[in-house]
Amino acid sequence: MSPFDDESLTFVVTKNAHGHYALWPARLPLPSGWSAHTNGVSRQKALDVIEQHWTDFRPTTYVS
Repeated sequence: MSPFDDESLTFVVTKNAHGHYALWPARLPLPSGWSAHTNGVSRQKALDVIEQHWTDFRPTTYVS
């Protein structure tokens, strides 16, 4: 099973410079270019946060 699908893990909602959000297992180091938007939460809570905050999929900023 992928750690991204494991309901028993704790997750972090991450955000990049373009304003994109992603679900990330809290036990793994964050990928380059992403920062934590939440502390460790349940998978469902992380998905709820992403759905609430990421309502427009277009980049919010231009990064060269």
